[in-house]
Amino acid sequence: MNLQGALLMAFVIAGPFALALALAILNSYRSAIRRAMRGASADASPSRPDITPRRAPAARLACATERLSRDRRGAHSSDPSLPAAAVHVAGGVTFGLVATILVFGFSGIEFLPIRFAAVVLGYAWPTVLALNILWTGDRTRQAAVVAVYAAGLIALCLWMGLTTKSRPVVVSGVTLPVFLNPAAFWALTAAPSVYLLVFASRRVRAVGPVVLTFVAFLTAGAVLAPSLIGTSLGWRATIWAMTVIGLSAFGVFALVTLAGAAVGAVLGWFGVQTLARAYESRRESAHGLVTDTIWLIQSLMVCSSIAREAGCWGVAGLVPFAT
Repeated sequence: MNLQGALLMAFVIAGPFALALALAILNSYRSAIRRAMRGASADASPSRPDITPRRAPAARLACATERLSRDRRGAHSSDPSLPAAAVHVAGGVTFGLVATILVFGFSGIEFLPIRFAAVVLGYAWPTVLALNILWTGDRTRQAAVVAVYAAGLIALCLWMGLTTKSRPVVVSGVTLPVFLNPAAFWALTAAPSVYLLVFASRRVRAVGPVVLTFVAFLTAGAVLAPSLIGTSLGWRATIWAMTVIGLSAFGVFALVTLAGAAVGAVLGWFGVQTLARAYESRRESAHGLVTDTIWLIQSLMVCSSIAREAGCWGVAGLVPFAT
């Protein structure tokens, strides 16, 4: 299995496992809260009657009503979510630009304007998810965000269909017209959105991003470790283990897989601890944890694209996440 396939398999395994673990943690937490509440209500002592003497107030309570009206600069009517939305858009565009430059550079792809724009738009797709989470409950704005992105994608399809002579796209043996190239790339890039939308839901949002981060590292270590057997050093170590220690081929595979999972678990634990410290120090919010997880998963997709052509240099796909 190549590195790209291993990364995709790790992602496919991590999603359902992390979702099940997050639901189990939340159910356990709710059960503990209910037991604590029942125990507290059973052990609580009866309340004593209030015997505080009543006194007349020194002065009557005065209430003043003020109406906030729009001033000339519209200070009272400004929407605090708009600056946050601008930051999300700027961050998404920056991520798309850096990711596209890396993928094109490592893959030797020619920098054509329409091709470059289509890939940037595809990699910047999580911006739509981040804005929809920011405007949870505002269906009008959420629909507007999706409509703007869809309009950009349609415009790129029309531009490519009218001005270029690229080769048709073949997906699973099905040949697609040239003008659908941007849409096909978007579909492949947006595939992880199924997982991202699930972990962004309110039911698992409290622990989902943290659990997904830990499980993603664990499964990546377990899936990537066996690929080391195919290297020259790994092959010599395998022969030594089979001849000197007496392990079978399956035993070597299982041992390497467990060792990779352990290393991934350690790295994932450090990642979780970093997120926890950031949350406790108020450098990160619950909304920030969700959006960071979304962009981290998108970075893994960039890693997969680079690894297909450049092997271990696929780790460079984490650079857009750092930016």
